[in-house]
Amino acid sequence: MINWILALVAVAFSGIVGFLWSRSRLQARHVKDIQTARGELSALQQLTLTISGSLVLDDIVGEIAEFARAFVEADGVLVALAPEESVSIHIAAADGSLSTLAGTEIAREDAGLLGEALNENRIAVSHPEDDQHTELVTGFTARIAAVAPLETHGTVRGVLAAVREGTEPFTSEDIRQLVTVGTQTSMALAHATSVEMLKRGKEQWEATFDALSTGIAVVDKHCRIRRANRALAAMLERPITAVVGLNLCEELPGDSRQLTEHLDAASRGEKPEPLTSHSRDPERRFRISASEMPGASKASVVVLIEDVTERKVIEEQLIQSEKMAAVGQLVSGVAHDLNNPITSIAGVADLLINRETTSEADLEHFTMIHEQAERASHIVRNLLTFARKDPAATSHADVNDIARRAAALINHDMKLREVEFELNLREDLPDVRGDSHELQQVVLNLLTNAIQAVAGNAADEPRQVTLSTALSEGQVTLDISDSGPGIDEMLLPQIFLPFVTTKPAGEGTGLGLSIAYRIVQAHNGTIEARPQPGGGMSMVVILPVEAPQEDRTTKRTSEPIIHAIPDLSAPSGELSILVLDADPAVQRSLRLSFSEDGHSVDATRDASQAFSLLQNNSYDLIVADARTPNAEGTLFGDGLKADHPDLCSRTILMTADVRPETDAWLKSLGCHYLRKPFDPVELRAAAVDLLAKQRAAD
Repeated sequence: MINWILALVAVAFSGIVGFLWSRSRLQARHVKDIQTARGELSALQQLTLTISGSLVLDDIVGEIAEFARAFVEADGVLVALAPEESVSIHIAAADGSLSTLAGTEIAREDAGLLGEALNENRIAVSHPEDDQHTELVTGFTARIAAVAPLETHGTVRGVLAAVREGTEPFTSEDIRQLVTVGTQTSMALAHATSVEMLKRGKEQWEATFDALSTGIAVVDKHCRIRRANRALAAMLERPITAVVGLNLCEELPGDSRQLTEHLDAASRGEKPEPLTSHSRDPERRFRISASEMPGASKASVVVLIEDVTERKVIEEQLIQSEKMAAVGQLVSGVAHDLNNPITSIAGVADLLINRETTSEADLEHFTMIHEQAERASHIVRNLLTFARKDPAATSHADVNDIARRAAALINHDMKLREVEFELNLREDLPDVRGDSHELQQVVLNLLTNAIQAVAGNAADEPRQVTLSTALSEGQVTLDISDSGPGIDEMLLPQIFLPFVTTKPAGEGTGLGLSIAYRIVQAHNGTIEARPQPGGGMSMVVILPVEAPQEDRTTKRTSEPIIHAIPDLSAPSGELSILVLDADPAVQRSLRLSFSEDGHSVDATRDASQAFSLLQNNSYDLIVADARTPNAEGTLFGDGLKADHPDLCSRTILMTADVRPETDAWLKSLGCHYLRKPFDPVELRAAAVDLLAKQRAAD
């Protein structure tokens, strides 16, 4: 019994001892696991502190590679990055036996085990037996390798790879540790990438902010600048470092109270209309707009200050272009209506001048009529030149002769207004290169302005106008001075612009000085307005001297010159001529011009009748207005080309139409043509030429 009890006690004691021994071993293993976990945790904490201490991606991946090699007890570790938009893998850092791969770029299809883990987003492990090696990347193999993808928020940013050169494979614990480091790495990479993107975005935003030509400022409720770009600093004429803290409402030109109200309205979320202000330089203009700053305090406002000087200039130029287009259309219509009467006046005057029965007294009168018709013709052409900017015709021009003629034409007006006129001309003044009629128009315009200026003087004030010519430094100067009230200093820089006038409404178009300026400029000269010290104004025209100088022993005079009329005689002694023009005065002058030489002339105002005459008669010469329509509306020029092309060789077409497209149409008809108003000598010369060609052809 005792033995049985002792045996039972022994068994119990043995069990207790075994239990205590097993428990001791379990506790020791738990202590070791806890110590290992603590070590891992401490190491990971140290890694976290290390990588959080830097925001530079290259530094972070270098620290991770070095830490991971020690943490998983590997011979080599690398960190490879693979942006989504990239077709290659960049090995950003490598340590140990893999250090030679650092900085290399590998195509995804050549990435071996790295590519497998990256593309399939899984852990790739190599445990080859019989000393076989796995290709980590093309050209680099490893016997034992483990690769973990670096994933955050569903995006694989790269891989973390480790290799061993011995025979001990990576255990599941090693791989767990590698994944743990990979998780920390992924988070660090995501953070660094985000910071890098923010930094790059900030730099790009700041570069754009400073590159804008529009001034930008962020202001507080007291209108103090909290942020500004370089464009605003330039507008305020201050360095960028001195702009912050300034009161924008005080710094910008214009009404500061109005600007303050504008910014207050914007801070309340309203959308006030932009303001326009002028800088200290009156030629510069600013457009100011403001709005509440999104996502900021209600008191913060974004202000845009745009220099709109050039835009305003362009807008004014566009408005002026539209005005000039309207003037061009008006001038074209006026020119068409004036060219016909001018043609008839010039034709009849020329006919009377060259009659043998014309007396000397009448000759002077007819010559004056002819000259003024020619002058009117040039005025019309000048208006067209102004509207189209065509180049002026040039020849030798005597400025003294131009001045005398202009003074003679306006002499009667000066007497009526009781203006004292003085003409001071330098003798032997050299010629200039230009159009005498255009230059005469300039002088007449300036003289007229001067007379109108002094005519408003009081009875006890002088009404003096002086016209002088001089030669200085190879330039001819023409000076027209008056004793009038002068021109306001603010208006002086604008007087040569179109539609600018000092005259009351209804008394001036504002085109006179603009046309004069255009004409002088076309002659390579200048025109200046100079206020007189004692009051009044002096308009000075400066023109370059014509070179080389001609022999001036024979001076041109203003005496009438009888034109040499080309001979229109025919072997038969009489020509058969058809004249067509809807204007009765032009038709009559042409008929008289040809019938005076004894030629047979059929004249009509109707194109239908003209075509009927062409069907029933044979004509040596046809002179017709090309745009005269028949009953069906067909223009004579088109009908002639379609039905009588053989008559084009003996036809002279005329037109008073000044549109450019009319020129192209006339050229297409294949006939000789003249623009109204034309010189009768020019018409005769064209007729003689056509008749000579007919005789040569016959």
